[in-house]
Amino acid sequence: MVAPVSKHANKLTDEEKLQLCTWLAGFTSVEDVIRQALSVFGKSLTRTAVDHYRTDPKWQPLVQRCRTEWAQRVLEVPIAHQRERLERVQRLWDRAESDAQTPPGRKRMELLAYLKEAREEMAVHQPMVQQIYLTSITQASDDELWQRKDELVKRLEEGFPHGPRRRQSGVETPAGSREALSAPASRLPAPAGG
Repeated sequence: MVAPVSKHANKLTDEEKLQLCTWLAGFTSVEDVIRQALSVFGKSLTRTAVDHYRTDPKWQPLVQRCRTEWAQRVLEVPIAHQRERLERVQRLWDRAESDAQTPPGRKRMELLAYLKEAREEMAVHQPMVQQIYLTSITQASDDELWQRKDELVKRLEEGFPHGPRRRQSGVETPAGSREALSAPASRLPAPAGG
């Protein structure tokens, strides 16, 4: 005969609750916390029970304290630091460069890959596209729209040293110049091949 299971059989001890909060603080998923609790504690937890520790105001200070400690330990991870990553690339470079067994073509490819990795590590990642928000266009006068267009073109040209350009009949002209856009069709160059 099997002994009845107590309704408190899965109740966590204080140490187990602390470990559960530590897992949650380290951004462990609810499903992984359930698996780890079963593996480490031998206790089966429900999703609701784990969510309780994650969201209940009673447990938030402990989870937050554990998260702060977890975040501070990130500084102890060597690869989290740019210098360490660059030094590793340098060691790989040195090893590849001095390897006499590697065929020259393959060695060149490895060295180029390490150079690319170092260059990407040192690159300043800036957004490639500036977001431009136009509001109230329908309420603006023609002169206000032209002024706004000129401001935007100036901002674009500052970002692109040669400025955006448009080809017309084989002749490059500044994109959307007021004169070109407002000129009558008779003053525009004839289309090529026509």
